[in-house]
Amino acid sequence: MLAHPRLSAAAVALLFVALTALFAWPLSTAPGTQALDLGPDTRLFLWTLGWDVHALVHAPLSIFDANIFYPERNTLAYSEHQIGSALAAAPVLLATGEPLLAMNLVLLASCALSGFGAFLLARELGLGTWGALLAGLVFAFSPPRFFRLGQLHLATVQWIPFCLLYLHRYARKGSTRHLVAACLFFTLTAWSGGQSGLFLALTAASLLLYLLLFGELGPSSRLSKDIVVATVLVLILNVPFLLPYLSVQEELGLERSLAEATFWSPNAESFLASPTHAHRAVWQLLGWQARIARDAKAFLFPGFLPILLAMAALSAGKGRPTTTKSGASPSLLLDLAIIAVVLFAILIEAAGGLRIGSVSASSGWRALVVAAILLGTRVAIYGRAPFAHGYRRWFRSWAEARMGVHAAFYLGLTSLTLWASIGPQAGLYAALYRWLPGFDFIRVPSRLTILTVLALAMLAGFGAERLARRRPLLGFLGPLFAVLILVELAAFPLDTQLYAVTSTPMDNWLRDQSDREPIVVLPIPDPADDVEAARHHSRYMLNALVHLRPLVNGYSGFTPPSHRRLFQVLGSFPDDFGLAELEKLGVRYAVFHRSGYDARGWEEVLERAARHADRMELKASFQRGQRGQRGDGGLVYELIR
Repeated sequence: MLAHPRLSAAAVALLFVALTALFAWPLSTAPGTQALDLGPDTRLFLWTLGWDVHALVHAPLSIFDANIFYPERNTLAYSEHQIGSALAAAPVLLATGEPLLAMNLVLLASCALSGFGAFLLARELGLGTWGALLAGLVFAFSPPRFFRLGQLHLATVQWIPFCLLYLHRYARKGSTRHLVAACLFFTLTAWSGGQSGLFLALTAASLLLYLLLFGELGPSSRLSKDIVVATVLVLILNVPFLLPYLSVQEELGLERSLAEATFWSPNAESFLASPTHAHRAVWQLLGWQARIARDAKAFLFPGFLPILLAMAALSAGKGRPTTTKSGASPSLLLDLAIIAVVLFAILIEAAGGLRIGSVSASSGWRALVVAAILLGTRVAIYGRAPFAHGYRRWFRSWAEARMGVHAAFYLGLTSLTLWASIGPQAGLYAALYRWLPGFDFIRVPSRLTILTVLALAMLAGFGAERLARRRPLLGFLGPLFAVLILVELAAFPLDTQLYAVTSTPMDNWLRDQSDREPIVVLPIPDPADDVEAARHHSRYMLNALVHLRPLVNGYSGFTPPSHRRLFQVLGSFPDDFGLAELEKLGVRYAVFHRSGYDARGWEEVLERAARHADRMELKASFQRGQRGQRGDGGLVYELIR
């Protein structure tokens, strides 16, 4: 145990801050001028933080009616709302007005907090200081989590280990305040990323069920009341943020198909891919690096040492599992039947249907209903036949000889999340997609590996301590493992690039006008060209943070059908069709960016604008660099209704 828990915890927190600064260098030394990615998604994240903070200060009840895709409603729900990250970024953004600095500080803090949270979770599971520290290092810096720093909604998973920590603490001490704390950390996770919130909800529910089945969450007079209180609290804090997504899904059909999930599923190379210096050297030595670099879709390799240490955690300890003599009681057969039917349902989903002779099933729903009936029967007889079969006693003995019943949960979590992350073709993800609400919002199954890494980190910590106990004279094994993990996972300096959030003279002019009427920014690429459309619209959104007027343009995880049609019409603006459409919407200003056109295209814009002088009045003209302004030059026209 730690001699001074508070002091030592503070020291560990500072250590993770220092290691984050090292591993994220040079992003950590210049967070206001460096970015990991310069693409549209980065601009979307910056805009989201800027809009969220603005709305939280000025109109919190209208935060989902963001200023893009005018006049559609709930446009913030076209992607992750990231309000949790905005709350963290608000002090920096309001004090400095620098969204890049605010976003990067949130990302760096998420890394340090992920490591510290995993450390505290491991300590709660019974690990010593060095084992817990190893677990924190793996979760903080393993590629499947660390190299999502360029994706704000996926990087901010730091509250997941804190939530699980308080669930374990609740199971042991039964204090309602611990369960409430878990609910609050779940809410912070969901507010920072809806997908992470969904994954955590499944994990938390599975953990509570697991602890109940193995007698670690024993029935108590307060258990039912506590669960009701926790459920109500979670619903109150999260349903208001879920309703806009459900509204968009119902009205506009926002959802991800299984075909999309299959397309974005990781391939074999992804599970070997890693940008760390050590991993690249090993794959280069084996002659695999070129193929991995060419074909991998994501960095999903967690590291050699974390895997080996996790395997060491499964080896037999000093004690041997006790054997028990137990007959095949009816309740045991019922338990096995439930498991078999659920696995059969997953098999049907994986196969896309099943036909045996004259019996066929297009989905696993019927098998799942049978499993639910059997489960209801099992719960009904729980008082007369609790879960005390030989398999339960055997598992408890097996787990206690290695890591304890609480920690053994993470072995199952590792296996199941890895299985689901492979994608629909492996079966489990397809079953979750069809059975559970929320999975139809997810496009990339490999994001589940964030939970895989957390579970693997816990197992690696236990494996390190097991090896150290077997060699009691080698007191340096803990520090040695920590150093080796840091060496293996090091990839600094990161590949960052200079980045600046600038405004254009046209946007500054619009900010100074007294009205707040909607605008459209041009040129607008063909919506069929996703790359160009994302590049242009994301820039317009980021520039619009200066004035935050309603904007016809927009880039997000979803483009409403109305605007795909509108963008097609506005591709040749100004013309009669485009003017008519914008007049219907009540758009007041049309802003033309000079850099978006070649010489001939710009001349055509001027000619068409002159032909429609009765419907377009030039209000402002700017050359690049005019009046000390940085950014693009262009024209602002007022549309006459």
